[in-house]
Amino acid sequence: MLSPNDLTLIGTVGRKHGTRGEVRLQLSRSIIGADDDVPDCLFIEIDGLPVPFFVDEWRERGTESLLVKFEGVDTDAQATALTGCRAFALTHDLDDDADGLRSWRALRGYAVHDGEGTYIGEVADVDDRNDNIILYVTVPDGREVMLPFHEDLLLDIAHAARTLRMAIPEGLLTLND
Repeated sequence: MLSPNDLTLIGTVGRKHGTRGEVRLQLSRSIIGADDDVPDCLFIEIDGLPVPFFVDEWRERGTESLLVKFEGVDTDAQATALTGCRAFALTHDLDDDADGLRSWRALRGYAVHDGEGTYIGEVADVDDRNDNIILYVTVPDGREVMLPFHEDLLLDIAHAARTLRMAIPEGLLTLND
């Protein structure tokens, strides 16, 4: 029997998508792991009870939603019945790393500020293919700059506000001008 501590709220089932039972899952937290996968089983709250649904297929839809096809949900009617329900994952499937992120890609959409609090831009993408993590930040004039994401440069991270405060070395923002 599951206890409330065994599950973590991850979002809400949004509208259905397409005609083969897919739904849009609006995420309140990242569930995509460093291995670029989601948990095999998610729980949908139906009539106040968590009901397990096995993930058949999924794909990202922006930074805060997924399109998910659950096993056994094959029709519009079945997908529509899940609309508006809260979605959960087993807490142990979402073990965050020390920084409170399941994947560095969860930083997409975060606002980046320098050490004095000046807005630099928004994280458009993250290259985490090796140990040298690079943030691709879109600055207000539309350019994209690359910032190394290293613990020595990270001053603060506020997940609730989706902001990073970084010590950005002088000249790094204008390196390619």
